[in-house]
This record gives sequence, structure tokens and C-alpha cells, in this order.
Amino acid sequence: MNWVEILGYIASILIVISITMESIVKLRIVNFIRAALLGTYGVFIKFVPIILVNYFIVVTISINYGSFLKTEKLIKTVKGI
Repeated sequence: MNWVEILGYIASILIVISITMESIVKLRIVNFIRAALLGTYGVFIKFVPIILVNYFIVVTISINYGSFLKTEKLIKTVKGI
């Protein structure tokens, strides 16, 4: 088994782990890492659908998480925390 296959297995295990997550923040973090690993795996095996979908997920999670952090900061400011 080479390191590219191991990368694919790690990404697959993270899919299973993400299903068990109860916290949305932890879910997003695990899915971000999983998508980045699976996208990289797609690059090494030269499979464009895997690359496109997973890097799209990485970008989408990054944008959504950024807006989530801004909202949390706004809520703390309004509450005076």
C-alpha cells in the first residue's frame, strides 16, 4: 500500500467520523480536513470529479466559517461579552 492509498483511506475514515459529530463547528472542521485530503487524493489519482467537488467543499466551508465567525463576534459585541 502506497501513501496515496493511505491518504484516500484517511479521508474515507474522516467521512465516517463526521457522521457521528454533534457539534456543527467540529463537523465543519472535520469535513474541511476531509475534503482537502480527498481533493489532494483526487489530484494524485488524476480524477477530476473528486478534485472539483472536494475543493469546492473546502472553499464553501471556508466562506461559511468566515461568516459564522463574524456573526459570533457581532453577537458577543451586542451582548457586551
